[in-house]
Amino acid sequence: MRGGNPIRSNRKLQQVGSSTLAVTLPVDWVENQGLQKGDEVVVQRDESGGSLLVVPNDPHENEQTATIDADEFSTEQFRQVLLTQYILGRHQLTVTSDSGLSNEQFNVIIDLEGQLMGFGVVEQTQQRVVIRCSVAVKEFDVKNLLERLARTEGGIRDGAVETVLGDGEGIADRQTQQLWRLFCLFLRLIFTTYRNPRLNDAVGIDTGFPLLGYRSVATDLVMMADNSSQLVDSGWSAGDGVDSEELDAIAESVDEAVAATVAVVVNPTHDDVESARALIAETQSRIDSLRTTDDALQRLLTYFTTILDHADRIQSVGARLAYRQTETEAKDETGDSDA
Repeated sequence: MRGGNPIRSNRKLQQVGSSTLAVTLPVDWVENQGLQKGDEVVVQRDESGGSLLVVPNDPHENEQTATIDADEFSTEQFRQVLLTQYILGRHQLTVTSDSGLSNEQFNVIIDLEGQLMGFGVVEQTQQRVVIRCSVAVKEFDVKNLLERLARTEGGIRDGAVETVLGDGEGIADRQTQQLWRLFCLFLRLIFTTYRNPRLNDAVGIDTGFPLLGYRSVATDLVMMADNSSQLVDSGWSAGDGVDSEELDAIAESVDEAVAATVAVVVNPTHDDVESARALIAETQSRIDSLRTTDDALQRLLTYFTTILDHADRIQSVGARLAYRQTETEAKDETGDSDA
């Protein structure tokens, strides 16, 4: 259908044969993808909402490239556009400017070269820059990447706690840079796989909820790291009246709880979900027992509680994955399949 809303349209189901229903595809989308009669598409079901994603079996080359008119954006908008295109999985970005790119825009590109894996300039003039995003998605396993992200967040958190307790020197810049680098790569992996379901097996994940759940977990890990940075930036440090041994013990308990929740997401089982929930509850109870009127100390206890809130959200994803896995195993045992 031409005209109207290019994103959304209503279509009627049509009877094809005695037991099959069919729906037509928008002609503009078909033409844009270069599809013809007889070509295959992949239909992927979203388990959490029941919607269907239809993508070409062979993605169109246009989806792998993007052209950006730098004259249309401020410096900060320009950065966000480049970052977004990287995360969406583009293989090549062409930046153009009739008036010539500014020094600030060139600095943005140079900065992102150091931040984003596989992001590099291959051609450059004052009016045109070609950037290659040479990340082979098939070389990464999404679960291993999530574990690396969690370990990096854990290192940042430990550095923050050690600093406020007087045993550390702050959070290393390389740790926060590595966290951001891994997070952007992780999002690129998730979005690329979601748009191209053929990559599911290659990255060690199947369709539907896991992709969305993993993205949620990664976001929580980054937010936890942000909280750690804010704790250090607050300039608070433990005084002589603070029981540092007890705070050390709580910090270790928080570490165990977070590690347990991430482990549940990577390898979901109902028993491990319950163990993670118990660790979170026990740690929170320990924090509650130290409630104090001292504003500075309360800031640290609130920080611990915030980390546990994120851990609880992570374990909820693990619980959903465990339930989903149980359902899948039950269907396999009974031989159920889609109609």
